[in-house]
Amino acid sequence: MQYGYGVNLRKANLNKVLEFLKRFPEDYADYHEDREGKPEDNDSVLEWMEKYDNGLGYSGISAYFADKVNEAERLQLCCEDGCRHVYLPEGLPWDFNHTERHLTKRELDGILARWVNRITDDVLDIDRITIYDD
Repeated sequence: MQYGYGVNLRKANLNKVLEFLKRFPEDYADYHEDREGKPEDNDSVLEWMEKYDNGLGYSGISAYFADKVNEAERLQLCCEDGCRHVYLPEGLPWDFNHTERHLTKRELDGILARWVNRITDDVLDIDRITIYDD
């Protein structure tokens, strides 16, 4: 079981992932290279993102999304593939970097809300989460 504070992307209508991907030119070029004649739309981007591997054992849109937020915001968000959670795990103060150690709930809410708004028009709950490992 894991605990943290974050968002569940599974509940979202990810209707803006194509525009989100365009913010990252190298990834967008890779997507074009890999799409094999499929139309450029949200469905083909989601399919491409589901093949994403962050090199740490996580894959899919949750890993892609977490990596992009982490790079931009200097965070160490975690993710879970199957349930599409992206979250800041609970931990001891020395487990966190400087940014996370001084982050308020309000600031983290703002960061997550801003990034989630880039991939969906849905309003998602940002809250404490529990992930049950099988």
